[in-house]
Amino acid sequence: MTISVPERGTTLIGVADWTRLSREKEFWKLVNAGILSAESRKEGGWQLRGACYVGRAIIGGEVLEISEKFDGSFATLLSLGSAKTLTTTPTQAPVTPDKYSTPLLIALFIGAARRYLSGHKLIDYAGRPDRGTLVGGRLDVRGTARLHSKGMRHQAAFVRSVVTADVPFNRTIYAALRQIERISKTVPIARRDLASARALASILEECLSNVLRASCDALFAAAADASAQYGSDSPIGEAGTLAAAVLDSSGFGGADDWNRTIGRSWFVNLETQFETAVRSSLGKLLGNAYRVEKAVRRPPLFQPSSGRYAANPDVVIRNAANTVAIADAKYKDLSHWPSSADVHELLCHASAYHTTKAFLIFPSEAGFDARYLGRAAGGCEIWSCGIRFDRFEDDLRQTLLAVGLSAD
Repeated sequence: MTISVPERGTTLIGVADWTRLSREKEFWKLVNAGILSAESRKEGGWQLRGACYVGRAIIGGEVLEISEKFDGSFATLLSLGSAKTLTTTPTQAPVTPDKYSTPLLIALFIGAARRYLSGHKLIDYAGRPDRGTLVGGRLDVRGTARLHSKGMRHQAAFVRSVVTADVPFNRTIYAALRQIERISKTVPIARRDLASARALASILEECLSNVLRASCDALFAAAADASAQYGSDSPIGEAGTLAAAVLDSSGFGGADDWNRTIGRSWFVNLETQFETAVRSSLGKLLGNAYRVEKAVRRPPLFQPSSGRYAANPDVVIRNAANTVAIADAKYKDLSHWPSSADVHELLCHASAYHTTKAFLIFPSEAGFDARYLGRAAGGCEIWSCGIRFDRFEDDLRQTLLAVGLSAD
């Protein structure tokens, strides 16, 4: 049996189902992690409310699923933006023969592993036994005595200090890269991803012997420790989180019946992923003519500034001289016209940035929609645009044209 709760939505369950769920400590782990909430209804039964996460967990032998709000959003957003919004809970999750989310997960991990190995690789110093006529390290008295007893009095034994990448965290990355080879036997993996995994694994080949002796718990613990030490948003934390997911061989679930379980559940925040994907895609479309970034300096909304209120749009578009436009990504339904609150918020951001163009971006399941709202009293022109997930970048290109920014 599967209980499905929509992302940012609600599902009603009966008293019997609630009694069964509420008896399980794994259910309360999800509640405490902010994955979902529950409240009783006056007319009877209970209402489960999903937060901004998508994922699945096993509660008392049943699958509890937080499903995506917009069809196709999960696949599109994870393919366009780095998965920095993963959260885990120590509850069991189903592993399915899913052939879509697992390749996406592997592609994300390979990108994260490449970034980690290209500039953030952890290293340590290790002692390596050596011998020679010149001592190049710490003298090994016993080893030297043995050499002399064998007639090699012209040589000395010593321990040389060398740089090594064979550290616990790198063993986790290496084990996950090797796991991709095994996953590819049952799940179609893109050839370029498989080739990349093999190439990246060769960089950490010295970890092989210790990986073969390591337990799964030790590999997961190394990833968790690195994420806690360096932060989940760091290249190290991101690579470790995704490596643990690949080692679980779980992807993010799937529609097929599950045939085994893993000891942790993975959930992804699609709301934040939407913002990240919009920003990265706009940057790609606008090219070198503009710089697309999130709010960094955050100018104050009032003068003089109290330091309490500051503009914080999701997207800031600049050229060499100034800010030419701002945008907010709203991961919610668009009922033809945006709400007054969303428009007012955007106008405040635009005023603080002294820009004359601002637009709102919503998901749309009914087709692309670009609506000119007009010129505000302060002189800023406002647009509202709905974009489809199956034509994400094409619709963003049309959005830029509507706003008057060249995407060429």
